[in-house]
Amino acid sequence: MGSDAEALKDQGNAFFRDGNFLKAAALFTQAIRLDPENAVLYSNRCAAMLRLKRAKKALGDAEKCTTLRPEWAKGHFRLGCVLEELGRHSDALAAYRKASDCDSAVAKDLG
Repeated sequence: MGSDAEALKDQGNAFFRDGNFLKAAALFTQAIRLDPENAVLYSNRCAAMLRLKRAKKALGDAEKCTTLRPEWAKGHFRLGCVLEELGRHSDALAAYRKASDCDSAVAKDLG
């Protein structure tokens, strides 16, 4: 990640921690413009959008995140959260299971 995108991500994370989800989302958007292949940025913006009750916008970020990093558990967890918020419970369960499978695969690699 470029240093400018990293700085924007860090600023966004600080605003997120302070509860300013709109400002956090805006900073993550700026970071994505600089580093559009970074799954973490989409994951972070997804979390901010969920806190803003913008689940439909969050869905696109969650899907992009899992496309960029298909074996990253956190991306699938975020997708599950969004799908649950949208009332798509069976899809959410599948995403949570995928997150669990990814975590299990990592644990096996480390063990």
